[in-house]
Order: sequence, then structure tokens, then C-alpha cells
Amino acid sequence: MFTKILVISYYSPCRGHAGGLRQLDLFRKLKQINTNISIDLVTCKNSIMDWGLEDLTLIFDKIIWLENNQYNIEYIQDKIIFEDYQVIDLHFFKSGRLIKHLKRHYPNILVIYSPMESQLRGACISLTNIFKHWSGKNLILSIILACHEVYYVLMSDRVSCVSKSDSKFVSWLKAKNDVFSIETAVSELGLSNDFYSLLTLNEFMRRPNRLIFFAYFGAKPNYEALKWFCNYVHPLIVTVIKDYKLCLIGRNLDDKIVNISNYTNIEYVGEVDTIAEITKFGSIGIAPAIWGAGIRGKVHQYAILSMPCVASLLGVDSLKYQNDESIVLAEMAREFADGCIKLLQDRELAYTMGARAKEVCLKNYTWDAQVGNLKKLYQI
Repeated sequence: MFTKILVISYYSPCRGHAGGLRQLDLFRKLKQINTNISIDLVTCKNSIMDWGLEDLTLIFDKIIWLENNQYNIEYIQDKIIFEDYQVIDLHFFKSGRLIKHLKRHYPNILVIYSPMESQLRGACISLTNIFKHWSGKNLILSIILACHEVYYVLMSDRVSCVSKSDSKFVSWLKAKNDVFSIETAVSELGLSNDFYSLLTLNEFMRRPNRLIFFAYFGAKPNYEALKWFCNYVHPLIVTVIKDYKLCLIGRNLDDKIVNISNYTNIEYVGEVDTIAEITKFGSIGIAPAIWGAGIRGKVHQYAILSMPCVASLLGVDSLKYQNDESIVLAEMAREFADGCIKLLQDRELAYTMGARAKEVCLKNYTWDAQVGNLKKLYQI
């Protein structure tokens, strides 16, 4: 049984972005599983993304902060004695470049590659969308990144994926026993016990009848998804429901975001302290996703709050929510708009769908449901 783990992460675990929130939840759960393990962290500072760092000292025993230009094996090995650890977990794509050195010089250490999103799967998605949303330049870049990922996957001992869809692609390259699907679960941070109980219809009806897009808007997939929604879906909804509102909630609502969403009926809320606060602004969530792989946590976040969601197929790929029962799935702009209109006009349907989504989430997407996989992955 291993008790000493080193996490090397290009982006810091924090509440400011989906990957960081996943890290906080995952490593907090590891500490709950085995109180005797020690988890140290090496990570970079990022003034734009870092937010909610107060949780770090409650989870990690030692933290070493780096500048971006210091994120290389030469600098890190001056700060860390790698032989002290039994497991080294490398988070995010840029950490993959450390694998070759670690496996060459420390063959007895279990090296896990945790990319957060599969570049290989992302490249395949890009190929299918090349005539819809992507340029040839972006496609070439995506293929180059996928080639790097192939090398990282083959060099590492194990790969930890954030979804079953990502793990299927990675399994083409590696033995299935060495590929783990640790599905992103709903975060308990910022939620009281009240949010795990059943919401009544009257309580739901008191929430504003508005759409919500809750995201970190500094991430390119969220930026592109918002751009697509504003250009193609939003005008269709307005033609039917003149006074409908879309609330944008999250960090990085800068001028760039305002420029692509400069339409009537859109409200800029910005950052909130806890996820629970989004229910003050609306009752229906949206999760448009037009490209990319990796974390799809928005649907879980809406679901745990008993909020129905309209999502693109890519946004819920491999998840257990069922179309027209616990979620509304749509591919084209017209379908997406119709789904939003249906929920905005039928409040009882929206309530019922939100309640079913919560049931699916609590049954399948809590961190307790991942305990068995976590024990196997980290050998704790």
C-alpha cells in the first residue's frame, strides 16, 4: 500500500476552474479514504485562473509554487527529492513532458499521467467538426497535440481519464488495466446538506424563470460555446419569448466575452462565491459544447441543484442522463432553442426534469462512487 504521493500540476488545484475543482475534490477524497497518506504538491501560479486557494493547505501536506518558466524537470528536481515518493501524479497535458525523465531515472516510482482531457479524442472530434467550427490551422495543432499525447500515454505507467469517453480512446494505446476512468463527480464544496434533499415544486417555482450558463469563460471551449449560442440559438429563443433572459455566471467575463454576447436579454452576473448562489438568478441550465474533450461538470452542477439542463450531445457524452427524462439533448441550433423554449414555457416539466437529474447525479456522480477506482489507481 502506497502512502507517499507527489502531485505535479501545471495549473493549481482551486475553485477557479473545472480542472482545479476536480483536483480539490479528488485529493480530499483520497485523504478521507486513507488518513495516513501524505500528498505533496508542485504547481504553477496563474493570476487569471487561481481562485479559492484556501482549500489547498487542508489537503496537501507540502506545497511548492513555481512560475510558469520554472515548470521544467531541471528546476523541479532542485526542489523535490523524487525518491521520497512512491507515486508521482502528473496533471494536465503540459506535465506529460516530465514523464521521460521520471521513468528513465526513477523506474520504481509509479508514474500516473492525468491529462484532464484527451488530446487524441479532441483531435478526432475536431476532424468531424472541421467544416462546422474549426479551421485547418486549429486542426493541425490538435493533431500535433494528439501525437504528443500518444507518447505520454505509452511512456507512463498508468493513465487517469476524467470520463469513460476519454478512457476509450486512450485504451487504444495502453492495456485496459492501466487506464482508469475516474469520472468527474459533483463537487461538495459550497453546498449545504439542504441541497441533497428533494426540492419541492413551490421552491422551484420561486426561482427566476431564466437560463443560466455557469462556466469559467477564460477557457476556449466555453468561449466558443457561448459564441455559438449567442449567434445561432439566442435569436431563435427571443423570437418566441421576447422577455426571456440568459444569465452568464462565472469568472473571466471580460470585454472579449461581452463583445461576442452583446445582445439584448443577456445579463452579466460574473463570479459567485459558491455554486449554490446561481439558483438566485435562474432555474434552467445550458451546457453547449461544440468541440473538445475532458471534463463535463456543468451538467452535474446543475443537476445537484435540481436544475434541468439543455445540453449538446458532446456535453454529456457517456453520462447516464437520459434525453427528455433527466436532460434535454440537442445537436443543431434549432433543436437547442426548442429545448430551451420548452422548459421556459412549461415550469412543471422543468421541475420534474430537474428532480430526475438530481436522482441520476446522486446515484452515479458522487465522489463516494469513485472510491473503488481511486484505491486501485493510487494503490492506497
